[in-house]
Order: sequence, then C-alpha cells, then structure tokens
Amino acid sequence: MASSIIELAPVQVERADHTPLELPTAWGPDQVAVLVARAWAPRLAEEGAEYYFVSCGNTGDLPRWLEYTGIPPDRAVLDQANAVYDAMRTRRGVARTFVHPYMWLVLPFKLGARGTLGSLGRAMRAWSAKTPEKSLHNFLQGGTFVFRGPRLVWSHRCATPGDDPKLDQVVDAVRAAKRR
Repeated sequence: MASSIIELAPVQVERADHTPLELPTAWGPDQVAVLVARAWAPRLAEEGAEYYFVSCGNTGDLPRWLEYTGIPPDRAVLDQANAVYDAMRTRRGVARTFVHPYMWLVLPFKLGARGTLGSLGRAMRAWSAKTPEKSLHNFLQGGTFVFRGPRLVWSHRCATPGDDPKLDQVVDAVRAAKRR
C-alpha cells in the first residue's frame, strides 16, 4: 500500500525491560523489519524479517500479554511517548473506536469467519481494561509497517480495532521487501 511516509526518522522507544532503543537503527540498512502490534508477529521471523511488537498501552499488562502471545521480551518495545504511532500517522478517535459501524456490524463476523473470535476472548483475559498511562493513547489505532532499512515499503493503518491485515499480506510484503 502506498504511503506518504518514505523513511522512518529516528524515534526513541524502550525495550520491555525499559532500556532505550532507537528505531530504525535497531535493524541494519538492508534488513527487512516489521513494526506490528499483532500476536502473529513471530511468524515473520520465519521469513527472515526482524519484527518488533509495538505497545503504547498500559505497561503493567505487558508481561502477561507477552506470556500469552509468546512474543519474546526483546521483540517488544514500549512507545509511551507515542513516537512510532505519530511517525507512522496512525489513526485515533472515539468515533473510530466505539461508534464506527465496522466495530459492531463487520468485526464480529470477520473474526468468526477467521476462526479468531474465540482467540480474541482468550486474549482479552490476558489484558485488563486499564486506561493507558497517558491519555494520548486512548482510542489510538495501530497498524503494520514493513521496512527495508529505514525505508517504508508497505503499510496498513488500522481504521478501527480489529482492522488488521491478513498474515499472508504481510508475509508477501516481507518477501517483496527482501527482493528489493
């Protein structure tokens, strides 16, 4: 998908252990990397891509979430300053989160068709409904971003919660990025 963002300027985040990390210098100039907030992220390593699970949510929930998803702590980054989300121009807003018809008319059927509605219920048990530490994270949508070095080569910005790309789309984008 085309994007007006050409390269990711350096942004500061924290690893799960709160040590600083700068993106995109965390990966090599020719390395394919994916910024994602999805539990299937480890599947991208099989394609030879670096991946980073980006969270701007409540940091107190992160250890349980990582345990549930199996994402290694060294692949989780905390974006409490909202640097990645702002740099990637993700969407936000109450209407997109709760009022958008997609949430109530499409999402349940989409999750049911994928067979992931039950998975969502299990994931919600590993997550608690706490307000993020910073109010700027309320009602923030995420996305999936594939890079070759600092250059953004594919993106999907979630319109609403659950508007995730299919894993196959991301794998195809990773493979295309590796050929560049």
